[in-house]
Amino acid sequence: MLSHDTVEAKTNTVTIKDFDIETVKNTMDFCYGKVEEKSVFEVIGMLKFADKYDIKVVIDRFSDHVDDSIIKNFCAVAQYAWDLGKVDLKTKCIEYYKENHGEITITKEFAELPVDVRDTILKEALALVKDDDDYTDSD
Repeated sequence: MLSHDTVEAKTNTVTIKDFDIETVKNTMDFCYGKVEEKSVFEVIGMLKFADKYDIKVVIDRFSDHVDDSIIKNFCAVAQYAWDLGKVDLKTKCIEYYKENHGEITITKEFAELPVDVRDTILKEALALVKDDDDYTDSD
């Protein structure tokens, strides 16, 4: 399983301190074929774990699920996109925000996003609006 010259390889044990047991269990269960319905928050946890430990099958399988969850879970998906530097997902979040800012901006979840995430979403969405205005003005 572990092939590098590390403590983990020598002991055949990996100590995981930065994820809760449920996230690790969900991810491992999925890898071994146990597929159950998960909330977007559980899937995001699994994706963060899979990203850290480079578990491609989980990343490949669940990335689309997160993309599709923007509508109901915008802030959780945006936080995930910024946490892991998912450029395509950030772009989708910004575009979705541009079209739905009225409903999103007044939520507690949006107010609680980290300032840098919230500011980037606002600035980039505003730039898209300006680009749209420039495009329609030139007609």
